[in-house]
Amino acid sequence: MDQHRKALFAVAAGVALLAAPGAQAHPHILANLSADVSRSADDRTALRFVWKMDVGFTAYTMAEQKIMQFDAATLARLAKTQSEALAEFGHFSKVSVNGKPGTGAVSDPAMTLTPEGTLAFGFTLTVDHAGETLKTLDAEVFDANFFAYFSLDPKAPVKLDAALAGCRADASGPAMINLKETRSVPKAFWAALDGSVSDQQKFVNRIRIDCE
Repeated sequence: MDQHRKALFAVAAGVALLAAPGAQAHPHILANLSADVSRSADDRTALRFVWKMDVGFTAYTMAEQKIMQFDAATLARLAKTQSEALAEFGHFSKVSVNGKPGTGAVSDPAMTLTPEGTLAFGFTLTVDHAGETLKTLDAEVFDANFFAYFSLDPKAPVKLDAALAGCRADASGPAMINLKETRSVPKAFWAALDGSVSDQQKFVNRIRIDCE
């Protein structure tokens, strides 16, 4: 099992959902993405990402861990394991500040249960822009290998705290797909799986913050 696959199956069993034509079975994880953005007194900007996992990921995790329910200790252990495994891939997150690549540090990983009973993985990505006033922030979330497929939370993809009252946020990304209904999956998805860079760009989740 290669490192990329290992990262995404740190807590879930490696079970394929669908065999795509001309590609391996992808993706194994479907996640809705949201971000809470805050700014600290020292002008560092933090994005609290939450990935709301699909039912399959939750079921695989329970089977892999041989548990019937998630207690606090188990959730904490899974969060730590998942975050450490994903670190090599930057948690599939890329951030730039004022048009320049930002240096970010990941902290506070947490695994929780949603009201629907599925797992949600969260972490904080703090970007230090070296005392530079925040004018624009661009964040991208994407897994080019499609072991994970991200889509933005349709209700509240981005929230800004009071310290960012003079800023506005825009978000764009692909719609969630249903791999059980292959006819509903756009052709661009299959092309992206086969390595088309232009089609892969259609599945990047983008968050843009503009400040006065």
